[in-house]
Amino acid sequence: MRLWVRLALVMAGLAVIPLLLVGASATKVATRQAEGVSEALLRREATVQAELLGRWIHDQARLVLSWPQLYADRLSSFAPEFRTGFARMVYKGTPTAATVVLVNGHGHAVVDPVYSTTGDRPISSEGRAWALTDRLPVIAALLHPDVVHLGKPWLPEGPGTTPSLPLAVLAAGGVRPSEQYILGVEVPLELTEALLLQVTGSHAVALVDEEGHALVGGDHPLIQPDRLRPLMGTGKLVDFVLEGEPQVRGSIAPVPNTPGWGLVVAESAAAVLQSAVAIRSRMIPSVLLTALGALGLAFVVAGSLSRPVELLRNAALQVGDGALGTRVDLRRSDEIGDLARAFDHMSVQLAATQAELEAQQQEIEAFNRELQQRVDARTRELRAAQDQLVRSGQLAAVAELGAGLAHDLNNPLTSVLGIAQLLRDRSGGDRLIGKLEQEAQRCREVVAAMLKVSTLEVDPTRAPVVDLHSVLQQVNDLLQGTFRQRGVGLQLTHDGHPDLRVRVDPAHCTRLLTQVIGGVRAGLDPGATVTVSTEREGTSVVVKIESDHPIADRLDRRDDLMASGHNLWVARQLVDRLGGRLEEVSDGTTWRMVLPGA
Repeated sequence: MRLWVRLALVMAGLAVIPLLLVGASATKVATRQAEGVSEALLRREATVQAELLGRWIHDQARLVLSWPQLYADRLSSFAPEFRTGFARMVYKGTPTAATVVLVNGHGHAVVDPVYSTTGDRPISSEGRAWALTDRLPVIAALLHPDVVHLGKPWLPEGPGTTPSLPLAVLAAGGVRPSEQYILGVEVPLELTEALLLQVTGSHAVALVDEEGHALVGGDHPLIQPDRLRPLMGTGKLVDFVLEGEPQVRGSIAPVPNTPGWGLVVAESAAAVLQSAVAIRSRMIPSVLLTALGALGLAFVVAGSLSRPVELLRNAALQVGDGALGTRVDLRRSDEIGDLARAFDHMSVQLAATQAELEAQQQEIEAFNRELQQRVDARTRELRAAQDQLVRSGQLAAVAELGAGLAHDLNNPLTSVLGIAQLLRDRSGGDRLIGKLEQEAQRCREVVAAMLKVSTLEVDPTRAPVVDLHSVLQQVNDLLQGTFRQRGVGLQLTHDGHPDLRVRVDPAHCTRLLTQVIGGVRAGLDPGATVTVSTEREGTSVVVKIESDHPIADRLDRRDDLMASGHNLWVARQLVDRLGGRLEEVSDGTTWRMVLPGA
């Protein structure tokens, strides 16, 4: 920077510094004056409000004390009905009372509490009325008669509620505690509602007890009972400043006729210093305008020389950061103009070279992505085909073994069935023998189905036309018991399509659906649910068997599923003979049986 530029800056600084000093002095004076006025106003407000609240509490105490002075000599000698009437009379004669109780020297209620749930009085409740007996200072009332004592205040329980003050006084004395009576009156602090009318966002009023608990106004952000607790109970007017964000200034005035309560008035320091802030805000534009005027005059001259150099520097930094092709476009005929034109030529050439390299790189990356996609797709196809071949081989091996066994089991089953029929005729229709015959007949049907599949004896053109809804209902009735025993749920739904007719033998269709659904059930743990739904798919009817849990996801369930592989293989062969297909969806939870529509 040239010397004349430095001189211009020094002159501008000499013009601005006096304004800064004057502004700082004026702001400091205004701040002190605002703090003094705020402190006086906060003290006055806290003192006045505390005095009003203390006088109101004193008036309530005098009103409560007047009742024992009138009727104390009658409470011990009169019947319990008189004590009940005395409590009601105190309640009706004390306009501010929310609840009235009468307890003995042990603190036990001698009459039912009197309280209001409707009307113009403060609304109370039975639980709150009985709780008043626990909050009365019974010991203090017995030790110091003829004095009204304040109990533990009842704090608000929610929005719209008013804190209340328990008052206790000895109503009748006696030799034994059971003959001593203490009058308890709960008076809502309705006067505090007037305090809350003065509360704003920057001005807070609160009533705090001797332990630092806020009775009224504690939810205001300016009131911080934990930090004010050390200042409570002194019995003197206290001024305080709480540092933090925001800064809080306030005063605490003791409330007369209370055990150390304090009336807290707090104000945000920002609100207190508004006048000082206003002066500062007015000074800042003046200082800024002066500084801008002085600096502008100096930099207008220096800018004609320094601006082109700065443009070249910024353009060089942009090119270094990767913004190739950045131009300065300085139209000057001196050496700086020649340098700018040379820089523009270099930047344009670098941008062209980079664009060519990026185009070649994008072509290579696109070819690599396409090649990778092809490899991934082919890999997925090979894995799916391998999994299907392994599963088909396992099922076929089990089925081939079952088909071989079917030939060997057919003759013994025929003999067992014949013997069961002879025994049934000789026993006169014994139920257990009939059950034996029925189970033998089922075994014979299974063997016959295996033989039909192995000998290709299924002719779909000769099968009758049946409604798949009725077949699924029979399957549901057959399998509900076994599913329930296994702890697996079975739900039957359909899409409401009226035409779900298929050409298939009803017995074969029932058997193959039972075999597939039962095979799925074998691979599930208790707690799972199998949903069977139907839908139209072109000219075909689709039966979807879906589980909400993975099938055969554990080793023991996988063994059970393989044990039922014969049933799944037979069902698949039957569906193939009918012109349909049975397929397992790749998600591991769904089987689809596609049957040709009639």
